[in-house]
Amino acid sequence: MKLLMTPIEKIGIVYAMDTEAEPLIHALSLKPLASPDTDLPGQLYHGTLGKLEIRLAVAGRDSRFNIQNIGTNAAVLTTYQLLKDFKPSILINPGTAGGFQGKKARIGDVYLCTNGVCFHDRRVPLEEFRKSMLGFYPVIQTPRLASELHFKTGRVSTGNSLDCTDMDLTHLQLNQADVKDMEAAAIAWVAWVKKVPFLPVKAVTDFVESHESAAEQFLANFFVACSYLTTSMVAILDFMENKKVEEL
Repeated sequence: MKLLMTPIEKIGIVYAMDTEAEPLIHALSLKPLASPDTDLPGQLYHGTLGKLEIRLAVAGRDSRFNIQNIGTNAAVLTTYQLLKDFKPSILINPGTAGGFQGKKARIGDVYLCTNGVCFHDRRVPLEEFRKSMLGFYPVIQTPRLASELHFKTGRVSTGNSLDCTDMDLTHLQLNQADVKDMEAAAIAWVAWVKKVPFLPVKAVTDFVESHESAAEQFLANFFVACSYLTTSMVAILDFMENKKVEEL
């Protein structure tokens, strides 16, 4: 993806869960924005931070079950709606994720996923589809941001399950994943199609290779991870003001 040497003026942010997004919405005093397509469940918020114009999208809730929309389907719809109407200079996907103790992850660690974004559960054993199913969509490089704000960097791999089967773990290892989530690669695909620079930012709630269930770890550590994620997002946005994408 060819980046233009123009200042970052508009930042799009896509969250899966409103409970992940609410602390940042409050921190930035973002206001609700009417959706141009009321058939879609996504919720929009808008505001400014210094010279930056910010629009934040959350995937909303499933009206049948009254649960938050997680996973790749809702992520694609929400991201497309945001990019179509807002056309940001850069798109950020903050969220929670599983990490790997074997790679020295800790609960609450925040990763800039600049080493790539891919899928681990789209297994199609046909050579002409293999690379497409893995994804490996482009992400922006942020060496100054990572160095000056002391972030970890890594690769995020996306699947539509919170738990991790033996087959999933095998493919996560083949993908050389540092964190595991449920939306980033789907969002990355839309960003690639719409030619928008993309940065996934993930905070660790659980350990993928742990014998403790992913659900129990997630529930126990969710709000701690979200606190670190929100603090990190405010710092990232402050850092981006008055910079070009290439200066990150």
